[in-house]
Amino acid sequence: MTRPIYDNEQLATAGAGMTPERAKAHCIISLVLRYGVPALFWILLYIGIYARLYGSIFNSMVIMLLMHLMVFAPYFASWGLMIGVRLHKKDCLFGKVLMVLYILDAAVVLLYGYISLAAFINAMH
Repeated sequence: MTRPIYDNEQLATAGAGMTPERAKAHCIISLVLRYGVPALFWILLYIGIYARLYGSIFNSMVIMLLMHLMVFAPYFASWGLMIGVRLHKKDCLFGKVLMVLYILDAAVVLLYGYISLAAFINAMH
């Protein structure tokens, strides 16, 4: 009979390495990924438009590629970090606040998308 890779004791202590300081650091990184990177995205968008209007096409293509790489990855990484903190450190208040903030943020985006789509369909009739 083969022994399992992880026994029950190892699985029970898998999240024990998450200290409050590490949980706080993960929450701060998650917050920066969720709201800081989009701010950088808009700055690069402005620079990209400026480079396209007044500069070379190569510079604007590089900036546009960076912007496309920065759209989805940080968003999902921020959710992943927040979920990791909530799984391993359930009593972390910062993680709870981020969870509520991200859920409300996603609800607002979905509601905005629904209203925009409804207004577009209504305008087409």
